[in-house]
Amino acid sequence: MTLEEFVRRGQAAQAAVDALTESHAAAVKDARDAYALFESMRTEELLTLKAAHELDQAAATRPESIVFGAGRLALIAAVLATRGIRPEHATLASITCPVCRRVSYNLHDIANRYCGFCHQFHEDMREASR
Repeated sequence: MTLEEFVRRGQAAQAAVDALTESHAAAVKDARDAYALFESMRTEELLTLKAAHELDQAAATRPESIVFGAGRLALIAAVLATRGIRPEHATLASITCPVCRRVSYNLHDIANRYCGFCHQFHEDMREASR
């Protein structure tokens, strides 16, 4: 390898590092801007936005969409945490057990109509009470 070729490769490597540094700086700025926006929103708006992002994540097929959505969800969760809202309670959806009257915010409990305290499905509870 000649000295000129060595210098040219070094310059190309430096250009690649500079591009990555600029890309990283832009990503950090975007995350800070998004956090500031989320921080300015009312809690109800954040919960609605979180639910929309969760639906988008479930439907996402492109890796970059999944990563972008996960990043946004993490920022929303961070803002909600500063307001004392735990991640498992950070949803608009809930279900109330017909027996013990406890409320669950767990998406799996809601989808399956299940009470984690009673350890029973709501449908089974109704059939047992007949």
